Amino acid sequence: MKKKVSVIIPVYNNSFYVLDAIKSVLDQDYENIEIIIIDDGSTDDSYLKIESEYGSRVKIIRIENSGVSSARNVGINASSGCYIAFLDSDDFWELDKLSKQVDSIERSKEYGLSYTGRYIIDVNNKIVNGSAGGYTGFVLNKILVRNFVCLSSVLIRKECFLKCGLFDTTLKVSEDYDLWIKIASRYKFVYLDERLVYYRITPGSLTKDVSRMIVNAHCVFVKNTLDVDLSSKVNFLTYVFFYSDTFKTTGHYFYDKKNFKVAMHFFGLSVLLWPIRMESVVMLIRSSFKRYLVSMSFVKKR
Repeated sequence: MKKKVSVIIPVYNNSFYVLDAIKSVLDQDYENIEIIIIDDGSTDDSYLKIESEYGSRVKIIRIENSGVSSARNVGINASSGCYIAFLDSDDFWELDKLSKQVDSIERSKEYGLSYTGRYIIDVNNKIVNGSAGGYTGFVLNKILVRNFVCLSSVLIRKECFLKCGLFDTTLKVSEDYDLWIKIASRYKFVYLDERLVYYRITPGSLTKDVSRMIVNAHCVFVKNTLDVDLSSKVNFLTYVFFYSDTFKTTGHYFYDKKNFKVAMHFFGLSVLLWPIRMESVVMLIRSSFKRYLVSMSFVKKR
């Protein structure tokens, strides 16, 4: 008998997509799966739809609305599998995702987490982008710089939660980034270079709230690098890369807002920390040129 995989799907008022998410798990070619749905206080018909369509094939736990981290933690505590996988209720998987990941993570007992590439889709299931490319091995210094792991792509040994803890429920954003860092401080990651996840971006997605993501990612970085045991494993260049990357991302945020003066400032800081980061160099030149055009337009109007 293959080792059991527990798939945890938190849902809050998402009756439109959640059935497709569940179906993509039931259609997996891996044989030993339990599906745990955490209804996080939904006020729509999510529970009724799930119960009606899949009630006999999934375990449904209803809780008061507590947030996605609390919901996932409830699922982890209720699980009986050797491996834990997470799937957001508006995402879905390729049918061979779990079988390929179990094969990959079982190649070494040092692997604590397996992750894959993803397709990014819109509300109509149209592919708008994709991401592939990742790292295998001890990735602590890489994951600290940037969260490159898609939550709906992970497969994690359950023992990782016993040694590293659960999701931090005080974090409303970047709670996955925080957990990956803790796991990466103790275990190797294994990357499966295939796009096996369809990750949905909706108008209300937290991922689109760039400013909030930047602030919270910084809080998570500081929180973890202040940990004495973890910080002893962090290279000096990791701090340089993190802040250079953060300044670059902040620069893009203000560039998109057409605040070219502030964008210049942050791209300049990014280049100052890491002069060969060509994206920041190019964007510094672009934002400088844009600022010049805006200032000339203002002068002409006067």
